Order: sequence, then structure tokens, then C-alpha cells
Amino acid sequence: MQNVTQTHIRSLNTILFFASEDIISSGHFRFKTFDTNLDNYFFPFSFPLKSNEDTYDYYLNGSLGFSNYTQKSIDLYRGTHDRYSLQNYAFKLGTGIQYYTSKDTDFKIGVSYIYSYLLGKYKTLKPLNISNPEDKVINTLLNDSKQYHTFEISSAFTYHPYLYDYKPYSSVSIRHFSTHLNDKITSKSIIKSTILKLKVGLVTPTVSELFGLSLTLEPYASALYVFGDIENSLDLNTIYIVGNTFRLNAYPVTCWVEDFASLQRNSMDWVREITFDMNVIKGHNFKGFNIGFGVKF
Repeated sequence: MQNVTQTHIRSLNTILFFASEDIISSGHFRFKTFDTNLDNYFFPFSFPLKSNEDTYDYYLNGSLGFSNYTQKSIDLYRGTHDRYSLQNYAFKLGTGIQYYTSKDTDFKIGVSYIYSYLLGKYKTLKPLNISNPEDKVINTLLNDSKQYHTFEISSAFTYHPYLYDYKPYSSVSIRHFSTHLNDKITSKSIIKSTILKLKVGLVTPTVSELFGLSLTLEPYASALYVFGDIENSLDLNTIYIVGNTFRLNAYPVTCWVEDFASLQRNSMDWVREITFDMNVIKGHNFKGFNIGFGVKF
């Protein structure tokens, strides 16, 4: 019973941790301690909302995507080594305010809501006997679909001076997650976790042009410190990330129309920036490679 509950809570924490677009968007990740894999496919977006004041603006952000969590060999003391997978279909929508505390600094505070639809699949060579209490728990927790609602509070402070044509920056951010569980078998009714993120990076001037878009590079390094239920469940307290973001930006963005023979361009006034991100990730019992694609409106 306890092993089933731990497997359920661990998979939930893994899925919910990666559902935030500001952490890690898309890629393949492996947790060595529990012999589990996670494939993540998320599309993040952001949309600025200008205010009438010079000291602050509003913003919308979010993500939409899919995750697949797999534990290839799971032993629940039934005499077999079985397989467990958990698929997550999720979207996130958030809003906040960005204060310009000086020309080189800003402070953000925001709230977000994450909806997750999870579909568990427990595959075993020994069929479950629902009349057996232990098999019934396995079927309820690991072989069923559930919906979860996560609420997030975030804040971030960024220092971003100009150095000739370059834009170095450093930031510190804190996110607190709270997910309400709607099953009565587990001993926990709420999953709570906090993530502290330190990041340094550099945005270059235009290095090239591609289809009329100016290309800039953003090499960066981050350290994530995890606290709460995620740390306890995944045995994961620190994550290091090194990567680079390719930014295609111009306003308005221009692109080739479908009739390539005409070599004409159309303007997309609603797109501000297109990003492509690649990074490597490593933690205490965790490693992965991330490829992300995003849009700023």
C-alpha cells in the first residue's frame, strides 16, 4: 500500500514540476534513483500588456503541452516486475505586473493556474483482482484518469545593464506551487513545493539575419534549488542548467507568404519574438537534454 502511494506521489511531483514553462519546456529526462524517464513537450508563450505609466506594465504568460512519465520496472510486491506510465495533458495561464525600479532593474510578481489531466496506465503480467483491497488501490491510483489544479505564486528580480551593444543580466526568482489532490487514498491532500532560481546570461547584438528576422544569441547558466514535496519525493534538491537561446526578433515580424514563387513577405504585427532554446540539465540523480520553442506576442 505504501509503495503504491509513494509511486503515485512521485509521479505526480515529477509531472507537476515540469508543467511550468519557466523551468524546462521540452526534452528527455532520466531519474537514475528510481529508473524513470520523462518526455516533455511544452509550448510556452508570453504577451505584454502596456500600461499608461512609465514605471510598470502588465503581462500574460502560459504554456500548453504534453508529458509522458515512464517507470519500466516497478515492483509492488505482487510477484512480478511491472510497467507504469503517466501521461499529462496540461495548460498554464498566468498574469502579473512588472515594475521598472530603475533603467537597469525590474521586479515581477505574478500568479498562475495550471490545469492537468493525467492518464495512468499500469501494465502487468498478473491481472489485477479488483476484489483484492491492495489491487483495488493500485487500480485506483495508477490505472485511472484524474484532474488536478495547481496554483502558483511567483516573483523575480532582474539586473540588466547595457555594456556597449551587449545586454548582460542576472536574476533571482522564487516560485511556490500548491496542487490540490482529489483522491482519498493518499495521506496528502495538498502538494506544496518552492523553487529558487538563480540565472546569469548575456544577450548579444544581432549576429545574422534569417528570413528578414534579426538573430541574437543568449548563452546562460542557471541553478535551481528545490524545496518541499518535490525535494522529498524525487530526492532532488539542486539542478544546474547550461544552454543557449536563439532569438529571432523584429517588430513587426516579417515572414515569407505561402506563395514562395512571388518572394513576397507579409507582416505579423502580433508576433514580437520567436525563440529556440537548447540546454543540458544535471542534478543529483537527474540529467536531461532540453529543446524548447516559444513565442512572445
